Amino acid sequence: MNVVAPVSKVSFPDQSVSLKKGEKMTLKPQFTYKSGYYYNGKPKLAWTSSKKSVATVSSKGVVTAKKKGTAKITVKTLNGKKASVTITVT
Repeated sequence: MNVVAPVSKVSFPDQSVSLKKGEKMTLKPQFTYKSGYYYNGKPKLAWTSSKKSVATVSSKGVVTAKKKGTAKITVKTLNGKKASVTITVT
């Protein structure tokens, strides 16, 4: 049985990223786990984009720049911890 330690914090190294139309980038969130738990495996994540016409995000955190503009990509853990990064497409 794989037990994943509860996440106490999720964040991105950068608050904003610029991409050119057509570019792809994999976002890599950083996790802080609750103390007293043994980490085994990766937490399950849900990814969303505030403007799918500007930038989409896959279930693995791969962002695809679609057209000029800005979009906020948010990742959420099963226990409700969230982090966002602003994507600017040029």
